[in-house]
Amino acid sequence: MNKGELAKAAEISPYTMSKLAKNEYVSLEVIARFCKVFHCDVGDIVKMIEED
Repeated sequence: MNKGELAKAAEISPYTMSKLAKNEYVSLEVIARFCKVFHCDVGDIVKMIEED
């Protein structure tokens, strides 16, 4: 699946996809949409990194 196909399947905008590519903030709703597409849990696609 390429980025365009993922955006279409998750029903998110190209702008949101560009934010992901730049490691910028996206809402939890966007993450939930990815989880629905991939049939997984948030913990499977999100990693928490502590900042000093």
